[in-house]
Parts: sequence; structure tokens; C-alpha cells
Amino acid sequence: MIDLGLGHDINDIFERDYKASASAHTFEINSSEFTLHGFRLPSSRTTKHKLIYAADQRSVLSDKLSDYLPNLAKRLEDADGKSFFYLGIIQSPYLSEHVNTNRTDFDFGDLDDAELELPLPGYAQLIPKAEIRNKALPLVQEDLKDAIDTINAAKLDSIRRYVHKEAPQYRILLRDSDKFIDKLTPTPSRQEIETILHRELFNRETELKKESSRIIKEAGKRRIPWQRQRSDLQDANDRADHPT
Repeated sequence: MIDLGLGHDINDIFERDYKASASAHTFEINSSEFTLHGFRLPSSRTTKHKLIYAADQRSVLSDKLSDYLPNLAKRLEDADGKSFFYLGIIQSPYLSEHVNTNRTDFDFGDLDDAELELPLPGYAQLIPKAEIRNKALPLVQEDLKDAIDTINAAKLDSIRRYVHKEAPQYRILLRDSDKFIDKLTPTPSRQEIETILHRELFNRETELKKESSRIIKEAGKRRIPWQRQRSDLQDANDRADHPT
């Protein structure tokens, strides 16, 4: 490979920059197998974390990962303090079979199509892009667990300081911070922390109300037979006291 007039061996570049941190995962959707290869690229080579959908070993489409994983809004650091960006490449015979002739897009299904009573012939078998992505995202997080854990630890410290100093009403949420901390950007502002905590508290109160209503309804159903039994017993006693 020639770059800026200098010759480079692609195999050497791969071995030096990518192989050591590379990962591979497989997952299945509707009997179609997909492979996700993850790479940590030096920040000098790219400026965004991406998920690429490839056909026949060539890139066709890509998603910006920060749109789905807020922790990936900026470059990450490995255990040695070196910054990097993550590149995930999804490949599958399914993608190679469904790429268009111009190699600019795939034949994807739509999640909303599941609601159609009579799907178009041949269309029901298409896999939505969102479904492929949703299968891949947890694997991306697994690849980046060390870096994400470091980011989340710093965010949790910021949340705790905010709660203790300014918003003690959210203290109850701290024990379940793992349920919402990934929704915050790596360096959240005070307003962002307040917004997410307010939303989580509201969601918790809503769920508690729903659960309380369910318990009351269940208790009411169990009381009805007992109430009927008491009523029948009272009727029997009345007949005994006042025989006709």
C-alpha cells in the first residue's frame, strides 16, 4: 500500500495496530448467522466510533455508535492511557445476498412490518437493520467494558456529589444507578444529571403505582369468594332464626 509516497505492508499494520485488540463474535437472527469483528483504532486514524455493515468484505453502510451508546460520544482510553476509537464490522452471507447492485444499501425489513396482517410475498423474511444493530450493541459494550466501566465510575462520582449537595430526593436511585448510568454522556452536565434523575424517579413512581394497582386488584379478586361465603352463611343464619 502506498500512502503519502511511502510504502506500507498492510499485514504489518494490521498486526501492529489492530490484531492485539481485535475481537470476534457471532450471533444469529432467523437462522442467519452474523459476525461482528471489533477493532480499536488509534485516534489518529478516525474520529468516530462506528458500526459498519459489510457485504463481500466491503463496507456498504455505517452507524455512528454514539447515537445508540452515549458513552461513545468521544474517544476512549485503554488501560495504558492510549486513546482510540472503536470500529465494529458486521458481515454475513445474508448481507452479501441482500446488497443492492450499486452496493449503496441493503434490502432491509422494517420492524413495523410485523404488525401487518398480510405481509407482501417475500418481504416477511427480510431482517430489519435495527434488529441486527440491537444484537450487535451488547457485544460492542462487551468489547469496551474496561473503558466503559472507567467512564461510568467517574459519572457515578459526579451523580453522588450532585445528589448529596443539591438533590437528596434522588438518593433512593443511587443503589440502582446501573439502570440509567449508561444513558448519560461521558462528562454529563448538572442539567443532564438532573434530567435523567428526574425521569428515573418519575418512571419508578409510575411503576410503583402500577404494581400497587395490580396488588389491590388481585387482593380484591381473592376477597370476593370469601365475601360470598360470608353472605351465604349470613343467609343461612337468618333462615334459622326466622323459619317460614
